[in-house]
Parts: sequence; C-alpha cells; structure tokens
Amino acid sequence: MFINRLLLLLIGLAGGMITSAGIVSLINVIGIIPRLAGKTRTASSIHIYETCIILGGTVGNLQFMYMDRISINPVLIISYSILLSLFSGIYLGCLIMALAETLQIMPIYIKRAKLKHGLAVMIIFFALGKCVGSLWYFLHV
Repeated sequence: MFINRLLLLLIGLAGGMITSAGIVSLINVIGIIPRLAGKTRTASSIHIYETCIILGGTVGNLQFMYMDRISINPVLIISYSILLSLFSGIYLGCLIMALAETLQIMPIYIKRAKLKHGLAVMIIFFALGKCVGSLWYFLHV
C-alpha cells in the first residue's frame, strides 16, 4: 500500500514538473515577460512579473485541488470567480498577442488584406471575439 502511494506521488510530481517545464519554456520562447515589461516601461520590476506568474500558478492549482472541500460564502466565490476570469483573460490576451507578435502574423495579414486604417479596431474585435467565444463555451458546454 505504501509503495503504491509512493509510486503515485512520484508519477504525479514527474508529470507536474514536465508540465511546468513546458509552460515555462513556452513563456521564455515567446518572451512575454520581457516584452510586457518593455511595453509598460517597468523593466526594473521584472521580478514582480515572474513572482506573480509563479503565485498565480500555485494559487490556481490549490484552488483546483481544494475548492470543493472548502465551505465559503457564495458572494466570495462569485467575486473570486469574477477576479479569476478577469486576470485569466488579461494573461491569456497578453500570451496570445505575444505569440502572434513573435510569429509575425499581424504584419503578414495586414499586408495581404491591404489594411491602411483600423488596426486598433481589428485588435479590439479579436479580443471581443475571444471573450464572446469563451463566454459561450463556459455557459453552454
């Protein structure tokens, strides 16, 4: 019995480390943290970005594992869900835009579509489309 639990523990830790390494390498390849710090002119606070990403992953994992065992006021759960959705959307938007910028998709699309004006509107509609699609998925699936 002890050997089985120890084996499950080792397999879980190995899987978690592999997943974490993949996510960290993706973030490093895309360069989202330095790019975000450069765009906001807060390069001196880059360690705060890294700490927030680590804490966000840790809190998200703890919430995923233990939220069903904790009895909390429904108002707190709703406000927590709203904040989690907001910050997840911000992070996902930054990640997607960094990936798109890295892959140089936007300049190719703009050149092929012969767009001269309206780039800001196009980006807003990308964000709104992602938001509406996510809401539809979470409300209907």
